Order: sequence, then structure tokens, then C-alpha cells
Amino acid sequence: VDPALMPFKVVPGGLNQLMTLQCGDTPEEGYLDTIEAKRPMLLISASMHTAYMNTAARDLVHERTGVMVENGVLQETQIVAGILSIPARQKLAMLKIFERLDTFFATAASRGITLLYDAMMDPLSKLVLNAYFLSHPRTLRIGYAAACNNSLEALKLLPDYRPATREEARHMYQGSIKVISDGSNQGLTGYQVAPYCCETARPVGNFNLCDEGEDTPKTLPVKYQEFIHAAVKKGWPLMIHANGDQAIEFTLQAYDLALQGQSGLDKRHRIEHCSLLSKSTLETMQRLGLSPSFLIGHVGYWGYAFDKAIFEKKAHNMLDLCKSALDHELRISLHSDYSVTPLGPLR
Repeated sequence: VDPALMPFKVVPGGLNQLMTLQCGDTPEEGYLDTIEAKRPMLLISASMHTAYMNTAARDLVHERTGVMVENGVLQETQIVAGILSIPARQKLAMLKIFERLDTFFATAASRGITLLYDAMMDPLSKLVLNAYFLSHPRTLRIGYAAACNNSLEALKLLPDYRPATREEARHMYQGSIKVISDGSNQGLTGYQVAPYCCETARPVGNFNLCDEGEDTPKTLPVKYQEFIHAAVKKGWPLMIHANGDQAIEFTLQAYDLALQGQSGLDKRHRIEHCSLLSKSTLETMQRLGLSPSFLIGHVGYWGYAFDKAIFEKKAHNMLDLCKSALDHELRISLHSDYSVTPLGPLR
């Protein structure tokens, strides 16, 4: 479900209003108990940074995991509690994933894709794919960034960098490490310098690696700085998810301190999505040798909502500046972030 693609209300001189989804039975749009009151219902946002529950699901999640959100809205790492609460009989249905993978790979091949790069591969997903390919032909190559789930302990368990062999590159290989610094702009959780132009529980969004006791940092968190330093020491190319302009600024500062004068081009370090840029951030990226990878669907799918309701002028001036990045000699790439937007490079 994607509230950012639903009708919104522009409020001149005030905060605009996107559609909100939450638990409750008030006879208005957005209250999920009016759709289903008895059976637990969990809807995941298309951005995958937010999930919405009816009251039955909210209470079940609280009972099974101890996580309680009064309005039934889970954000960022809280979503795991929702996934863990799915009943076992429904989890068994997920064993049909091989059928889904057949369709997925056939769709990718039909759209001219020869290499799929998974931006956050966890050990279980890797195990499933290896099992799948024991009995299914490989129609394309797969690369991936290893998930470290923003955990220093998980990061330490990852091996140090070793380039993929030619044989590994033909099949499935690790090419980088993934770090998620903030949330989603269309989901109103990307971490911003200035508040969103619409109503939201967290006016500047979410930053995921804050120092203890702080949830809206104005300066680079020590925790984030130390985490990126440790990740760079592993030697792997990094893919750092940063959407909001404040998250991008923190990411540039952390890269600058961790690289210690080396060019990011040596390992092709990236910023994923890198949505909101300025002349200053482009110049810093050029100096550090960092590559922006744009989720270009931000323009095609959510550009109207960004321009009219979420960011207003900021969207027009800062969103996905591909041409400006090329003018600064940055090596850009575009991605679908499937399933956030559909597969299809020619789009």
C-alpha cells in the first residue's frame, strides 16, 4: 500500500495532509478496523520503511513481541516485530517462494536484465537462493550487498574484502556491504534538515544510527561515524542508504572521516537513493569520489506528491539531480529498488 500515491490535501499556509492509515474504527478513510476488525491485518508500505496494522494485529504484535504502538503504525526496525508475529500456518505458505522466483526471474529476463544486484542480502535469503538454483537453471547473474542490519556485531562477522573470482561473478557474488542510515522520503521517514511540508508524527523523519538518548541529531552522531569507519576498514565497497538531505550530509561527513584522504572511487563507494542534493553536496561528493545511485522512480511515481505536498520547492530544486551530478563528473547509476518500483531498466 502506498499512501503517498493516494489523494492528498494541500493546506495553504499550513501543513499539507497525506492519507494516513492506522488502527481504529472511526468511520473515516484510513482507519483499518473499518475494513477488518477481527482478523489481524498487516499492510506494508511500498517504501518498506513503514507498516500499518488494524487493532487485532497491533494487539497480537504486542502479545508476541512486547512492541506496542497505539496507532498501529510500525516504522523502520519495528517492522520486524510485525513480521515475527505472522502465524506459523501463514509462514508455511511462504514455502511456495520457488514458484514466485520462477516468475520473478522470467520477468527480469524478459525485460533485458542480465544481472540482478540485491541491495541487502541476508543469510536466509542467500540460503533460499542457493537451494533454488540446485534444481533451477540460472538465467542471469546475481550480485549482492551483504546486510549488516546496522549492527556493529553483525558487521564484525562479515569477512574482510575479497574480490569475486571470475567463476563467482558468473553465479552469485558479494560485491559490497549495505548500511541504512535513514528512511523513505515518500514514507515521510527520510531524515531532513527542515521539517516536511505535510503532517507527520516525526517532522524531520528518522535517523537510524543515533547516539544514546538522541533521536533527532543535528550533528554527526558518534555512533554513525564509528560504524562507517568500521565498515570502511572491512575493505568492501559500501552502499549507504541516505534519502533526506540531513542523512546525506551526515553520510558525507562520515565517509570523509573514514576514507582519510583516499578517493571513494578506489572501491566505488556509493550513496543509495541520494535523493536531495545541493551544489555543496555535489561538490563534496566530487571531492570524495563518491557515486550517487538514484531511485529514479522518485520522479516518475512520487514527483507530483513531492512537489505539491511533501517537499514543495525543495523537490523542484534538489530531487534526483542526475544532470547536475554528471556536470560534477560523478559516476551515477539508476535503480528500481524493486519491489519499491517495478523492474524495467528502459523505464
